[in-house]
Amino acid sequence: MKRIIRPFLALAALLLAVGLTGCADGLTGVDEAPGPVQSRQDGKLRHAHLLDHAVRPAPATTGFDKDGNALQTETLADSIVGLIIGTREPTFDSYKLFRRYKLFRRYEYQNVFYGLAVEVPVGELDSLLAYLELLPGISWVEPDVVISHEEGSVRLLNDDSPVTPWGIERIGAASTPAPDLADVDLYVIDSGVRTDDLALASETDFTDPSQVGADPHGYHVAGTAAALQNDRYVVGGAPGVRVHSIKVLNPHGGTPMSQIIAGVEHVIRQRQEHPDRPMVANISLGADMGTTDYNALDRAVQAAIDARITVVVAAGNDGIDASTVSPAHVADAITVGAYDQADQFASFSNHGPVVDILAPGVDILSLTFNATGTTTKGLMSGTSMAAPHVAAAAARYLARYPEATPQQVRQALVAGGQAVILGTPANTTRTTVYVGDAAPAPSDSTAPISGSGKDSWFEISPNRLINRLF
Repeated sequence: MKRIIRPFLALAALLLAVGLTGCADGLTGVDEAPGPVQSRQDGKLRHAHLLDHAVRPAPATTGFDKDGNALQTETLADSIVGLIIGTREPTFDSYKLFRRYKLFRRYEYQNVFYGLAVEVPVGELDSLLAYLELLPGISWVEPDVVISHEEGSVRLLNDDSPVTPWGIERIGAASTPAPDLADVDLYVIDSGVRTDDLALASETDFTDPSQVGADPHGYHVAGTAAALQNDRYVVGGAPGVRVHSIKVLNPHGGTPMSQIIAGVEHVIRQRQEHPDRPMVANISLGADMGTTDYNALDRAVQAAIDARITVVVAAGNDGIDASTVSPAHVADAITVGAYDQADQFASFSNHGPVVDILAPGVDILSLTFNATGTTTKGLMSGTSMAAPHVAAAAARYLARYPEATPQQVRQALVAGGQAVILGTPANTTRTTVYVGDAAPAPSDSTAPISGSGKDSWFEISPNRLINRLF
């Protein structure tokens, strides 16, 4: 599949009918590999069908050992393969491994799982995989796929007059006073946000520092969830919630999955440091992996949920069953599909039993910025835009019931929703999130929601590979 990567500054000229395309909010698929890597599936290697999507040009940066000592002073090779390695213990000694194979270390993980992300010259891949098979400290190995994204499809409204977006009206957030949200944290794992019209509490950046530019996707998402109630721009579903920007999407080209996992790792560390604060994470990104089996990103998201962080994820914009979409198919995440102003299910929205709830996702007005960098308002479409409506509802619920578990939040939002959306595909919920009426208090039951298929996967053809970020 041809990938089209354009500079962000072209955004100002785009006036696209985004609701009519599967591309929706403009984020898309994996980078094409510079060259084929022979697929293999044996032993500790998982998701071998994605190895080609883990190949990229070699970094010019020198690799380092665990003490910060340089291992080499020249570029590793013409191209490298990214790998995510799961280890049995948090203190795996990788020095000899790094030195032997000239590995470039990207991240180490302690909270999502024990492991590390590395890059290896393509010519060393076979030898490295064979060696990892022999190491008792290694549990599994996966390709660190690169997910690419195009410029966002946005229609700009260059003014700062206050507006209540139709989606906020539709879910009842405009007519129902919001609770005090100052003690609830919302983590937006995305492309970054700005301070205008948000109660921004922190910013953490995992993106490639060599890339210059900005992507409005995360800012738009954050505005829908949390824009302040004031006399400028828009109002969000949970105005005043403490927003934490976790910037993981590179502004151009592609983003390795390991980088997104590093963002989730950071959020879990925040939970450990602040165990009494209710937390919601919005993840409006993902990709079709061609398999229902969990990958490292899925494991990371589940680890966040196990740490009592309510995680809301976008279902995706390919118009397919979401059972092979990561991290939308994570069992305990709240997976969100989209509909339009006529309460019609959006044609681009992924569907199926793994979708827990629906929310407005077509022509959503929220925060963005123009070509000069000035904050303004803009329309975008996609399940990316639907998810923050649900994240806002989750934040409002946790403000009332701060001890609620992620499973209880999911159950309450579904129970308090309205089953009125039209045109949903077979085996897909008709329920939209709704905060106009008080959602039920947390239930002691943590059984799967009735009708959810998240614990009984479909068999979907593995030949359809990753093709979309949301």
